Amino acid sequence: KNPGQEDSDKDGQGNACSCFPDILPPTLKCLPTYTVTLNASPFSTEVVSSAFLTSMTDNCGLITSTVLDKSVFTLKDSLVPVSVKVTATDAAGNSGFCTTSITTKMVGSIIT
Repeated sequence: KNPGQEDSDKDGQGNACSCFPDILPPTLKCLPTYTVTLNASPFSTEVVSSAFLTSMTDNCGLITSTVLDKSVFTLKDSLVPVSVKVTATDAAGNSGFCTTSITTKMVGSIIT
């Protein structure tokens, strides 16, 4: 038994987690801007969320997935900054997100 805890599921044990039921989404913070650099051929690069995600927390502690809505950048993306959304989902299915503006720059010449 867990004395002093509410027994929301009526099993006689009390809630093992003070966040039961978990209705709060994870909290994420992203850098406002981030720059990726393309090298010569194949003129693309892939980013991971840890490059611009500065913090990620959940009230119950377990984030089960983190997904970027765009992770591969090419020459086409060098025209204007691209807004990228990072979504994190916790064990209860709650989702939170943050966004960053990614600028794509080219290094070197594409003329050979």
